[in-house]
Amino acid sequence: MKKILLLITAFLISYLAECQVQHITGQTLLVNPTGRTLMMERDNEDSWLTFHDPNDNWYSLGIDRSNGGMFSLNAGGLLNSSQFTMNGFGNVGLGVSNAGDWKLAVNGQIRAKEIKVETGWSDFVFEKDYQLPTLEEVENHINEKGHLKDIPSAKEVAENGIFLGEMDSKLLQKIEELTLYIIAQEKNLNEQNSKLIRQEEEIEQLKLINGKTYRITITT
Repeated sequence: MKKILLLITAFLISYLAECQVQHITGQTLLVNPTGRTLMMERDNEDSWLTFHDPNDNWYSLGIDRSNGGMFSLNAGGLLNSSQFTMNGFGNVGLGVSNAGDWKLAVNGQIRAKEIKVETGWSDFVFEKDYQLPTLEEVENHINEKGHLKDIPSAKEVAENGIFLGEMDSKLLQKIEELTLYIIAQEKNLNEQNSKLIRQEEEIEQLKLINGKTYRITITT
């Protein structure tokens, strides 16, 4: 952003020295011999400074008073377009004409080394009064709805997107529930193994009893 503003400032200094000035109603038009055009526009709502080069690429810097004093820096042309906007509420938009109620609205991909999201968490699953759904209930919900309970469907995500913090919390809830299921299954397996061991010991004892030879003496 700072680099763009510095480039625009440096260009204006060198550009204005060569320009011919023409005044049009509500506008000031400056044209230099190379065919580059700098237009300054102002009306009751907006004030814009727009530069056009011979290749029809353009750059504009302005204030849109109709949107709460929104500051906008645009760059575009036949092959590319981009935009930076900031309204009077401090909401910033990248690649969008207006950020609306979002503090940051981006039309495109975001690359970062780290993002911190402050949100609620799902450790309530481990509280004693938490009602863990049975696996039968989970299966019935999947068969009926086609997705896990409390998790949005693919259609809902395609239409509305997701909130990262909220979704991470919901996914953690399912992981914690899955952990409880695994612990319960482990206890059941250990109990079954103990029963099998006891049964094997009883069978071995019966084999020993059946394998003994008894001597019976009959007296008259």
